[in-house]
Amino acid sequence: QICTPGPMDPPATATPSAIIIGDSVSIGYTPHLQTMLKGKVQIQHAPSAGGGGADDTPYGKQCIVSPLESFIRTARYEPAKYDVITFNFGLHDMDYNSSDKSHSLANYTAQLEAIADRLIATKSKLLYVATTPFMPADNTGNLVVHDLNERALAVATARNIPYVDLYSRVTDKCGTLYTNCSICALSPCTFHYNAAGYDWIATTLAAAILNATRPS
Repeated sequence: QICTPGPMDPPATATPSAIIIGDSVSIGYTPHLQTMLKGKVQIQHAPSAGGGGADDTPYGKQCIVSPLESFIRTARYEPAKYDVITFNFGLHDMDYNSSDKSHSLANYTAQLEAIADRLIATKSKLLYVATTPFMPADNTGNLVVHDLNERALAVATARNIPYVDLYSRVTDKCGTLYTNCSICALSPCTFHYNAAGYDWIATTLAAAILNATRPS
């Protein structure tokens, strides 16, 4: 893939600003965050809110750590400092048993470390957002999402980046193992949510973003 700039406007001046870097789940809950935080925090999604969003860590590293830095610049490629950056990588990194090992846990960890270190250099306040469940895997004993979240938590903790546990937010509603749940977009559930589900998820993240915008 070729990195394209996010559709972001420059940071707001009347309110704190936040950008959301993540997969299609984050694209789904971004409008709910915008509604919840209207007039309090400017919320924008980066990269362009289509397809898989930030996709996997190799693509994320390419678009954040590379000279283009397209995920953290405005639509005109202008450098910008947003008050808060939330970021997540996981669902697109699930095939860690791929034959070329491109999505091994070791590679995921190294790429996420590089992404986190570049985001730390922005001087924005950071929030790492846990990957939400892919319950078809859990129900067959495949703990890939747990493994990715465990690695991500270690990366975040080592850098004093707050970790927002949206995995548990979903399982608090649906149970540790589930096939159907009222907040899922499909039946049986996969990894997308309906409007009530995105509202449920966004409530937790909105509180974390608001907390991050408070003076230290």
